[in-house]
Amino acid sequence: MATFFSSIEIPVSSIRPNLACGNHQLAEQWNAWLHAWPETTKLINSSSLLLWNTRKTYLQDLQKAGIPVIPTLYVEHIDEKTLINAAAYFAMSDLIVKPQVGASGFNMIRVLVDSTDCISVPKSLSTFAAVAELTRLGTVDSMMMLHPFMTSVVQEGEISVFVFGEKVGHAVRTKPQSNDYRIQFEYDGITTTLKEISPEMLELVHNVIVACPETPVYARVDIMRNTETGCLCVSELELIEPGLFLEHAPDGGMTFVRAILQGSSINTI
Repeated sequence: MATFFSSIEIPVSSIRPNLACGNHQLAEQWNAWLHAWPETTKLINSSSLLLWNTRKTYLQDLQKAGIPVIPTLYVEHIDEKTLINAAAYFAMSDLIVKPQVGASGFNMIRVLVDSTDCISVPKSLSTFAAVAELTRLGTVDSMMMLHPFMTSVVQEGEISVFVFGEKVGHAVRTKPQSNDYRIQFEYDGITTTLKEISPEMLELVHNVIVACPETPVYARVDIMRNTETGCLCVSELELIEPGLFLEHAPDGGMTFVRAILQGSSINTI
């Protein structure tokens, strides 16, 4: 991948960056690659949109546009005091800590602030153990984000709605294994087809797409229920290399194909 990022000599008229999976581990190269993207080759989604979506502070932009998102604090240093203050701010001691640039649960931990009863909560850490783990990972002085753990992800799962060319293609529901809190493929998250997308979800997804700096050709809007308010909120918006779960698409992924062809200015099928 480092070799891929080091060159932008791409002899095609358009390209989609799914082959850039893992870009969060080479953030500087990835950003430089996007900044240097040649105008003669169309990137789908665009380089400016991918740059905006690379750091999860885009959630702040969505929130300013009136989109409900998971309550989040953004920090550049984490110690025990940071975690204690965050728990007080959220009035919740069960927290998720993860990098602002990341994917697939990369360097994400679950913290039970001021608690040592971590045995009953899958894969959780005490405040002291969390700081020790972040130190081991080399992220205590990195740009991180903290938010309450939403128990709804265990009860209802996270909903991912896929939008291709401004059309909703399909949706899936993903839940964690009983001995984990993470829903990613890497942790054996359980994904099923969502047969019916509620009007509430559709409205939220529409508003998210409208709030983007420009209309994406493809997007995955991740939604979960805010445990405190009971309302649906956006957990993430994936515009770079999201898992598309096309095996769950009722049309076998043709809506996605048409969107890519239209975005490439190629006659659709």
